[in-house]
Amino acid sequence: MMKSTLIYHLIVTIPIILFFAYWIENGKTAVGLIIFGIVYAFVFRPLVDYYRLRALNLLGKEDLWKMWKWIGFYRFRYYSALMFGKK
Repeated sequence: MMKSTLIYHLIVTIPIILFFAYWIENGKTAVGLIIFGIVYAFVFRPLVDYYRLRALNLLGKEDLWKMWKWIGFYRFRYYSALMFGKK
């Protein structure tokens, strides 16, 4: 499922759209924005990127911890594979 570039981009983008729709309608607090940014950047996105790279056979099961290496910047080594599906 994560081999499809369209599915990957939808999974990555939809939480941002939903959060901002909720944030604009209900409460524009800076704390909510900061918490969402931290959870999205350091928890959600590394996990999604890991499963995308696993689907493309670029990482193994034992490489999950690498997604948080260098404060999450390790995944940028695979930028073209993540964005365009190229190996």
